Amino acid sequence: MIMNKLKKDYFKIVDLKLDEATKKIEYLITQDRLDEANHEKIRRNVIDIFKKMYDVSLKKVYSYENKSVEDMNLKEFRKTYLEFFDTIPMTWLSSLQKAKENNDHEKIFIEELKIETKDKVKSYFEECWEGLYV
Repeated sequence: MIMNKLKKDYFKIVDLKLDEATKKIEYLITQDRLDEANHEKIRRNVIDIFKKMYDVSLKKVYSYENKSVEDMNLKEFRKTYLEFFDTIPMTWLSSLQKAKENNDHEKIFIEELKIETKDKVKSYFEECWEGLYV
């Protein structure tokens, strides 16, 4: 029951952000602002990655038949999901460091955009998580 509420609340926010990004991309393309549209595509892709990792985490933690221990596994699910917010960006951070060393401003912008978007998605999850216990 709690997991259903968490997923519903979280996906409501994430899906809204994905829809907003898609609409913004379409608008930017009509305005011939292709660089900005590409940046928005990156933002949308990062959001989508973490949405998919939510389901991966669910399957990993709740892969067995006994669903009656749901509350006991909530914390394990949270831990598993939040680990993706550390592991996935490792390559982004490495790429950002290299871009800074090479003064590659476009690459710096892109990697910082990914990291910033990841932080926002994580905050959406944390808000929903905290909402379960208020």
